[in-house]
Amino acid sequence: MYANGKSKTEIAAALNSKGYKTRFGGEFKMSSLDHILTNEKYIGVLHYNDEKGEIKIDGGCPAIIDKETFNVVQRRLAENKRAPARAAAKVDYLLSGKLYCGECGALMIGESGHGTNDKVYNYYACSNHKRKKACPKKTERKDFVEWYICETVLSLVTGEDSKHDVAKMIVDAFKKSFGDSGIKDIEKRLKAVRYKIENVVDMIAETGNRALMAKLEALQKQEDEILDELELARIDERRIPTVPQIESWLTELAGLDICDPKARYHLINIFVNRVYLYDDRMILFFNMGNKNKTVSLKDIREIEKNSEVLNDFDLVDSCVTSQILSKSRRYAVC
Repeated sequence: MYANGKSKTEIAAALNSKGYKTRFGGEFKMSSLDHILTNEKYIGVLHYNDEKGEIKIDGGCPAIIDKETFNVVQRRLAENKRAPARAAAKVDYLLSGKLYCGECGALMIGESGHGTNDKVYNYYACSNHKRKKACPKKTERKDFVEWYICETVLSLVTGEDSKHDVAKMIVDAFKKSFGDSGIKDIEKRLKAVRYKIENVVDMIAETGNRALMAKLEALQKQEDEILDELELARIDERRIPTVPQIESWLTELAGLDICDPKARYHLINIFVNRVYLYDDRMILFFNMGNKNKTVSLKDIREIEKNSEVLNDFDLVDSCVTSQILSKSRRYAVC
């Protein structure tokens, strides 16, 4: 959530709304997230102290967060720390964590500047260009880039030639998350927990060790939570939309006013996975099928070798490229 542009306040509110607690049993606050967002243990780096001082072992424990996502978060934390005034201005950079430089692959970050009459302008800039002057990528007007990407997404997903295929992919994604496969995954987890409960019960019966009761209670609580999740999944399964229903929704979506910042926010959040931006073009990856999938600069270079892919909306790879509007039109948006 933080890598995708959510604030600590929004994340804490989302966790609390779902009933999550900190390890001390309290509600999440902004300060509760500081250690979580910077803890290298989540990427498999183990820290411990001995008589020689702190020891750091890469791969010393299982990684549950990929390093690319972790690094995005660290850059954003550093940027917000260096620019508290910009954070306080509450400018919503809708592509935070999703917009990358096509030239060097670095994250493009939001920044602002003052023009004549003290007017404030908001931009996206390549982080390598901004900090190290190591990249030739020019800055891009925030409003233009967000508007243009939304215009491109809207024209592609609501176009008569692609609307049916898009609708089918969305329904397939619903089925994968809430259909038979999703329910089977939950049932497997339930079976595994019940197997553990049986083992603990047997151990208590054989040894009379009452200390195992706490573990048994924890497993039974986990079983109850999975049962609740299974019940909700079965309800959701009955609510999976049909392809015609999604097509109808996409038809309505075609009339969306993308000059409205809220409309742009929802469109980017739903459809945009990652964008690689050049001075003259962009490569856009959709969320179709796998919202958590990310694309590296190496992947982009491979795609660029195939000119056929670069000219079409490819639903298999969920990839599209498009020429960006000429400079003369960039500043006459909305």
